[in-house]
Formats: sequence, C-alpha cells, structure tokens
Amino acid sequence: MALRTGDADIAAPLSPVFSRLAAANPALGLVHQPGTAFFWIALNTRLSPFDDVRVRQALNYATDRAALVAGLLGGFGQPATAPLASRTPFVHPDPAQLRFDPGDARRLLAEAGHGSGLRVAVATQAADEPLAEALQAMWAKVGVDLQIRRLEGGVYASEAFAAPRAKAAEGLGGVLASWSSGVVPDLQLRPLFDSASAAPAGANLGFYDDPEVDRLIDAAVGATDAGQRDRLYAAVQRRIVGAAPAVWLYTRDDLVGARRGVSGLSIRPGGELVVSGAVKS
Repeated sequence: MALRTGDADIAAPLSPVFSRLAAANPALGLVHQPGTAFFWIALNTRLSPFDDVRVRQALNYATDRAALVAGLLGGFGQPATAPLASRTPFVHPDPAQLRFDPGDARRLLAEAGHGSGLRVAVATQAADEPLAEALQAMWAKVGVDLQIRRLEGGVYASEAFAAPRAKAAEGLGGVLASWSSGVVPDLQLRPLFDSASAAPAGANLGFYDDPEVDRLIDAAVGATDAGQRDRLYAAVQRRIVGAAPAVWLYTRDDLVGARRGVSGLSIRPGGELVVSGAVKS
C-alpha cells in the first residue's frame, strides 16, 4: 500500500502474493532474482516410521514442487531438485530422485507396511501455514494424513530445536523450516545435515546421522581444487538425497518492489538489498 500511494519508494522483501500486482502496476516496478531462501521439512529420522528410508522417500515423491511454486509463489521460485538452493555453487540437481510420482509414493508406503495410511505431525509457523495446507492436500492423495501444528514463534523455536526424546514424546514427525546460506554450500549442508549439528546443537532438526556425509562435507570445504570440490559436493548431495532425511520443497526468489522513478537497485545473494547506487528521478 505504501508503494502504491507513494509513501515508500522501495519495499523489501516483497511478498510473492503482491509481486505480480507490482509488476502489472505502471507506477511500480519489480526487481527480482533467483534466491537462496530454501524451504524444507526436516523428518525425524529417530522416530518410527520416519526411521524407514522408504517412508521418507515416499513423502518426497508425494510432493508436487512445481505446483507449490506456481500456486504459492506465483512462479517466483524454483522447485527443489537438490539439498542446496538452486543458485548455490556446486549444486547438483537430481530431478529424477526428487520427482513428483504419487504411484511410487504409494508403492513405497505399502512396502513399508503403511498401505492403509500414515499420519505425520509437522510443526510450522503461521507464515508457512499455507504451504503446510498445500502439502496436506497433496499427501492425502497417497494416504498420508498431515497434521499441522501451528506454533507461535517462541514455541516453534523450542519445538523445532528440541532433542530427540522431547520430539518423540510430542510425536513430532517433522518440522517445516527455511534456511538461507547465501552462496556458500558449506553453510547449508553442514548446519542441516552434519551429525554434529543435530538439534539442539544446530539446525539438523531431524537428527540425520551419516559418518560418510560428515566426512564428505569436511573434505569438500577443505578442497583447494575446484574440480575436486565439485566432485565431493556432488557425492555428498547424492548421498543425502538418497537417504531422504527431509522433504525438499522450493527456493523462493528475492523480490523488491520500487516506484518507477527509482533505479540502480541491486540484490546480493541471500536477499540483501543494496541501495548505494540507487537514484530517484
């Protein structure tokens, strides 16, 4: 509203809901780029049935990421095809593993002994509730009952970073969360998937534990040759995707609304708005 009335020259970050309106308004403009705000559901790998890789893979196959980007982001985002944001260096997309395939989702659930249905409780914040509701509808089609636990910010942080025993007592199967690492792969892979980062110590909210992943993360960050680093990051991403400790969702674009007379704005990776070169005519 401030942009439309002229009370503000710049609004950032702009919600995807209003971005198309800003782009269509002759008095406004839209500055955007592929972002690094990465959304995922950390699955509790220490809680049955999510300790079964087949169940975790099934939830990924039950997720239509392209539909989420189109419906919730208005197209201002990229479906997740790796455990890294799409613009991160050394990202290795794996669209075959992270495809939308309800048939395979049902098959894996049946193989895991859940052909008659499965229930999963996921903690979320109010801002992400529409995303949780969209997933609820998608997963219902393969027999998964997603129970949304909407939590106030402080309670959410306490629940999300709780230790395994506390999450088991609450029956919490997953946590819907987001992360932005800029363009440094180690700042996403290590906090989210290294065993030393398991909650409450870090943001490995599903307690994923794989010594080989830990070794590969350490080797990649220490590699001085770009080719070797790329091979190591490719290997660690393949291993993480195969184990499916999370349901990967999408990366949201960086969006900035501005009055038409404003130029020279730029956005750094990670969404930081740079106005040092901006001018207003």
